[in-house]
Amino acid sequence: MFLQIAAEFASVGSVILPSRPIRLAAEDKLAALRRIDKGRPWNSLDDRVYCTICKHEISGRQLEVVGGTNGLRALHLRCSYPFS
Repeated sequence: MFLQIAAEFASVGSVILPSRPIRLAAEDKLAALRRIDKGRPWNSLDDRVYCTICKHEISGRQLEVVGGTNGLRALHLRCSYPFS
């Protein structure tokens, strides 16, 4: 099973800014991964997924949780792999 992770953008006026990752404790991040990606068991943050955007296999530790901070947007996962 592949998990596609795309960058989410929030618009502020006429400026488009990428959503900032939410800083979470390890157990909270694992709970968020389980809630957002229900198709995967997520036994630990060391579980790995294939990102179809960057074409790399990454761990739950490397995923960023974004959105949801204002109560209006849902939480999403985003790949933290640098696109250079």
